[in-house]
Amino acid sequence: MISLFITVFIFLLLAVIVEVATTALRLTGLDIHTARFQALSALSGTGFTTNESELVTKDKQRRVIVMTLMIVGPIGFITILTSILLSSRENVMLYQLLALAILAFLILRVSRSRRIMAIFHKVIEHSLKRRHYPRKVALEEVLQLNDKFGVCEIKISKHSIFCDKTLAESSIKEKGFIVLAIKRKGELLAVPHADDKIIEEDILVIFGNLSYIREFTK
Repeated sequence: MISLFITVFIFLLLAVIVEVATTALRLTGLDIHTARFQALSALSGTGFTTNESELVTKDKQRRVIVMTLMIVGPIGFITILTSILLSSRENVMLYQLLALAILAFLILRVSRSRRIMAIFHKVIEHSLKRRHYPRKVALEEVLQLNDKFGVCEIKISKHSIFCDKTLAESSIKEKGFIVLAIKRKGELLAVPHADDKIIEEDILVIFGNLSYIREFTK
């Protein structure tokens, strides 16, 4: 019976590790869906080859997170396999299996609750920030027109100098960049006006010199 509880505990621990890694990857600029997919990929050792994978390999912080998952994953799965083999030698009562089934059901219900998971991610994010986990402005190349110029995305954090300013107040245009659109909560504000306000979590789609943009967002 102890082996079965160990198996359930390891499953739960791996699930928590995935969510922590998801939040950590999201703080580097990835959206939550891409972050969770890459975390699951690394933990399970599946190694899907996707365009998003390049976003991980090009970034040092993301590589560290993924490499940690690649080490933790096999250890966790080996422990689970060992526990299952040991439990096959034990005499398990019906009520014990029922208790495990109820526990697994409760864990599943909690994991499917958007409200609970949102609170959970906020707690993790707050904890990472307290440990001075480095936040990065997301700067991913969308379209490179030539060796110098292209269209890029910049994710706005609450500490950004652009946050809570209008486009005119931000002086982005004076810095040599043009804002083509603003992505906000799944919606796209195309051809924004000078009086449109930039808020936290906005993603600015800008055109300009790529090297200048990278230097400016450091």
